[in-house]
Amino acid sequence: MLGFRKNTGSLFALILIVIVPSSISYAGLHPADHSGLYIGFGFGYGSASFNFPDDEFGPSDFNGKPGVAGNFCVGGALNQVFLFGVETNGWVKNIDGASWTLISGAATMTVYPYDYIFFRIGPTAGNIEVSDDAVETPGGLRRVVSRSNSGYGATFAAGVELRIMKNFAIVPSVRYVWLNIEDVTVDLISGIIGVGWYW
Repeated sequence: MLGFRKNTGSLFALILIVIVPSSISYAGLHPADHSGLYIGFGFGYGSASFNFPDDEFGPSDFNGKPGVAGNFCVGGALNQVFLFGVETNGWVKNIDGASWTLISGAATMTVYPYDYIFFRIGPTAGNIEVSDDAVETPGGLRRVVSRSNSGYGATFAAGVELRIMKNFAIVPSVRYVWLNIEDVTVDLISGIIGVGWYW
């Protein structure tokens, strides 16, 4: 739970950083009209924690690991306030010579309580893969060892849709993905700068 506590603080801090400055003034922006389809993607920074049973790998080694994060989403509007869609979130990090890759996919519902501010939630399936190319065989040869496991959880997000054009927006957001993968709890918090198109 140590990683969850650390990431919870980071989550609230990122929400304030993303939403508050963007919400000060919407002067000059186009109305955030939601009447059809949307598609978007973005990249940023993510912090992941892996909580293993019985601290198998040591509690300090796998908490709050920074890495490259990305996001892709597509969906449609039920009305001006409620949108439904699917999205993927990813995170990549090299830890002690091993490449860790986390990919998740979610069915999402997005709510706009205000014109430009949104919140998103959805059930999630995810996969984590660890690939280590620094393993030596008894004969002295190097080989790649890869392990991959899947699990389920939930995705939460908050962000701002800045419509700089009628059908195009800059979308800074904060995303939190929680997964349970074969008794391993994964917490991923990412800050994403994205772009979106709306029809």
